[in-house]
Amino acid sequence: MNSPWQDTDSGRNFGWRCRQATLNGQQAFVVEYVVCVYCRIGWVDKPYTIEHYQRSI
Repeated sequence: MNSPWQDTDSGRNFGWRCRQATLNGQQAFVVEYVVCVYCRIGWVDKPYTIEHYQRSI
């Protein structure tokens, strides 16, 4: 990757996108999303982040 943030086709469903971030060559954050072309409301699915950035209980 040439940039720390990448936005690509998710490959899961038609129209879905995948947004991911890398930090020090490691995948740090990933989320799949789709935005309705009519109302511009988005749906987010399968968020993931490495443990270091996850919320602590």
